[in-house]
Amino acid sequence: MTPRFAAIASTTALIVMIIFTSHLLFGFRLVEVDMSVESNSTESVKSYACVVSSSEYDMFYSNTWALLVLLFLNVIPIFIIIFGNIIIAVTLLQQKFRLRRVHSETSGAHTRHIPRRKSPTRILFVISGVFLVTTLPYSVYMVVQSGLEKLDDHSFAKHQLINAVVIMMVYSNFTFNFFLYFVSGTLFKQEWKQLVMELSHKFSGFAQRARIQREVINIQHIT
Repeated sequence: MTPRFAAIASTTALIVMIIFTSHLLFGFRLVEVDMSVESNSTESVKSYACVVSSSEYDMFYSNTWALLVLLFLNVIPIFIIIFGNIIIAVTLLQQKFRLRRVHSETSGAHTRHIPRRKSPTRILFVISGVFLVTTLPYSVYMVVQSGLEKLDDHSFAKHQLINAVVIMMVYSNFTFNFFLYFVSGTLFKQEWKQLVMELSHKFSGFAQRARIQREVINIQHIT
């Protein structure tokens, strides 16, 4: 994991997500709505509503898109995360057994005490579990909602509430990740402090150069 590899991976993921969701820019359009008709007002009140561009796209967005979100944004990432964590856990266990065997073979009166390191497997499993708990309900609800028939006002309001809750759970996943990494990851905290220090140094240098330029300009005006 190098800065170059991280930049390439992040850029690739960003491009893929832009392509994956680009149809939303063309699938909807704004139409002008006369609100005075609905409110029985004599004044002409114009507003805009976001509607689907065609009936074909409405069918795609209501059915196929929900399945695509469930597959590409949950099922595949969950498989990759679980498979990757299993590989990491097996590798860490193998290293632990090798270190224990080497330690037992070299144990003696003059053997130095090797400090015990905190295993990173716990935080990996916690992060994976948080991802499952916070993102899977939204995708499953989208699939279930796409199969619902026309609802009355009370049922529609209830589903709006459920939709708001599961969406907030998806957004909270990113906050949980940062919090968990910051609390348990020593290397993450070191990198975060280094990043903050570099940004503060750059900002202070920029502010100092701007102050010097203002002083030079003031001196030129005075002379």
